[in-house]
Amino acid sequence: MRRTLIVALVTALLSITVSTPSSAAIKAGSKCILKNEKKTSGNKVFTCTKSGGKLLWSKGEALKPKSAKKASASSSTASGNSPKGEQAPTGEISFANLAANYSGVPYWAWKKSSEKIAKSQPADVKITVLTGPNTTLNNTKPEEGVLLASRMYADFPQASEFVLIYFNYQDIAWAEKYLDQYIGNDGGYDTSGEVKKCAPPLTDAVLLLRY
Repeated sequence: MRRTLIVALVTALLSITVSTPSSAAIKAGSKCILKNEKKTSGNKVFTCTKSGGKLLWSKGEALKPKSAKKASASSSTASGNSPKGEQAPTGEISFANLAANYSGVPYWAWKKSSEKIAKSQPADVKITVLTGPNTTLNNTKPEEGVLLASRMYADFPQASEFVLIYFNYQDIAWAEKYLDQYIGNDGGYDTSGEVKKCAPPLTDAVLLLRY
């Protein structure tokens, strides 16, 4: 069966998947990588700024405490319920009324997805999770995310096996070995160099392979 490299995700955008070295305490004036990047450390938000030709972390701005109402709303949404005190958009959104009701798109996307997942069963899929020797997972059960996606797309043809390879910059050689083992020369395109592209310094990444 054809083996395919689906996606490589830099987990700076997916904080629930892999713990990164950049999540360590940030000190004002220390080196950073990406201009205008913002990181939260302790109770401050630091910004990567250019100073004297170098990229350095700013002094940081104190975080504003969340109101009880916002905290309650976030907790409610995460549990799968519509936030209390907020009125759900009325009427489903279509292309015909999208312009007038665009603010309701996130709600309906959440609602329809939740309904589909609730009534569907995951496919009979094998999930293999490989973690680099220098990489530590925040989410100790990444398989659950794959199964939720499987339930979301229960009406579509699905792969019989998924392989997740978690690694950081120190584990590039390790990840390349497993990518070659699982994909080899049958990945649909030249995958040489893919691992290094996905793991820039100070971030971790995950390769998602399907069969």
